[in-house]
Amino acid sequence: NNLATASVTINTGSTGAQSGIITVNAPITWTSANTLLLDAANNIVINAAISGVNGSLNLRAGALANTITTGAGGTINVANFNLLRGTWSQISATLPTFNVTNNFQINSGSIGKNNSTATFVRALSGNGSSGTPYVITDIFGLQGIGSNDSTLSASVNLNNNIDATVTANWNSGAGFIPLGEDLGSGNGAYFGNSFNGQDYAVNNLYINLPNRDTGVGLFGYITTGGSVTIQRLGVTNATIIGGAKTGIFAGILSTGTISRSYTTGSVSGNKNASPQFGTGGFVGQVTAAGTVNTSYSSATVTSRNGSDDTVGGFVGDAGGTITNNYAFGSVSGPVGNIGGFAGATTGGSLTNNYSSGLVTRSSAGGGFLGSDFGGTKSNNFWDTQSSGQATSASGTGRTTAQMQTLSTFSGAGWSIT
Repeated sequence: NNLATASVTINTGSTGAQSGIITVNAPITWTSANTLLLDAANNIVINAAISGVNGSLNLRAGALANTITTGAGGTINVANFNLLRGTWSQISATLPTFNVTNNFQINSGSIGKNNSTATFVRALSGNGSSGTPYVITDIFGLQGIGSNDSTLSASVNLNNNIDATVTANWNSGAGFIPLGEDLGSGNGAYFGNSFNGQDYAVNNLYINLPNRDTGVGLFGYITTGGSVTIQRLGVTNATIIGGAKTGIFAGILSTGTISRSYTTGSVSGNKNASPQFGTGGFVGQVTAAGTVNTSYSSATVTSRNGSDDTVGGFVGDAGGTITNNYAFGSVSGPVGNIGGFAGATTGGSLTNNYSSGLVTRSSAGGGFLGSDFGGTKSNNFWDTQSSGQATSASGTGRTTAQMQTLSTFSGAGWSIT
């Protein structure tokens, strides 16, 4: 009744003889735009439905170690949700409904390395270990993987296609917060374990972080002291707007392997004032220890500014091992190093790749590769007609008819099988 006319806080103090636990045992329903804050000195237990279709639900447990759990009837259906403090722990083969129609936030958007107060885990099963990965079923559980260092180091599988349409409303228009971020000086929050998409896709992902130069994409920053593998994952119909090091799939691949994956949609990068750069339809920057194979992008790629920007249909800054991939999205930029497949090579190797997208440039660029600053290149091709480019810093140009002729590639030693 109170929520009909005002926001309400339910609070348990930090002292006293009682446990300080807030338990919801009866349904709570309101239709106003007001906020319900459950502020507990200890844990929060939700055993009944909370429904505020126009309102907000904020949860604050006593500390990160305190849990927020839900029973079978603990469904959530609100316009806005913010986990301010505590560990949301929801692992069940039959997950209660969790629906946030407008703005979903963890620690008000300060997640990853910047978050030491809240963890959000929503999975069908698993504990995040390599043997029993978290099995993620929706966009809320996927964003939760970026909560903090503990979840970013978890092993993850997808169970189904993920609808990310609602991310366009998140974080005051910033959208989904990338999984990991390169903060420099060894202070990065990175995704550093295994992720198996199991041939499912994340659809309609939205990210709008135009001034972020530390990795923008579904995965912002991928690296680890051990081995990291990401495979069999699509990111489709995405809209990604970033600063430097921006790609739909990943902003930065520092170490590890991405394979059998793909992206569609649009990506826009901007070098800004940082010396770091790279905008790609798949990955913004692949450094020396990174590997990408057997993947593709059809994304539209644009650079908004930056004379040193490297812009490619597949990868912006190609410094790792990149083999058996292709790109057929259009690539454009006012200045910089622009290529149908890669903006520039800065070491590493490009082998058995091709591109066919239209390339529009006003300075250094080419059909396949914009600029060659090192590394090895072999058996790469681009379509001279569909790209509109007769030259390239590297690669072999062929007509559309030749690109559709098997001998073009078998003659170059590609394994057709």
